[in-house]
Amino acid sequence: MFVPWAKASKRSWQDDEERARPLKEFFAGKRLRDITPMLIEQFKQQGMKTDTLHKRKRSPATINRELQVLSKVFSMAYDNGLVETNPMQRVHKLREAPARERYLTDEEEKRLFAVLVGRRAHIRPIVVALQTGMRQGEILGLRWEHIDFD
Repeated sequence: MFVPWAKASKRSWQDDEERARPLKEFFAGKRLRDITPMLIEQFKQQGMKTDTLHKRKRSPATINRELQVLSKVFSMAYDNGLVETNPMQRVHKLREAPARERYLTDEEEKRLFAVLVGRRAHIRPIVVALQTGMRQGEILGLRWEHIDFD
């Protein structure tokens, strides 16, 4: 029920399909009504001990994204009268590391601008605005008279 909905409703449906794989493996043979918050906690703990397809340890963020898929499955099941409650409401997400902030080095910036010539020259103003913190609409609405490099 979830994957067909995701395919029809989301551009990121392939991500959700991939995230559903460990859920299907762990909860195989169980009915939705049999999945409890304790069982979901066991999924979280086991998930932290398993590797990803790229042979790296699963991160808390990965497990949280998988839990989001499970929560949506239960929300849909609840809306369709297949379960009485959503056990995900009683499950806490794992703590994630703060997002990494990365900026282009001077060398990377020089290389980037070196390739933004000819047919790609129109992209230069957008690249200049990347490090300003401006929103997409603000960047796309920029005019040269708005720019002061000093």
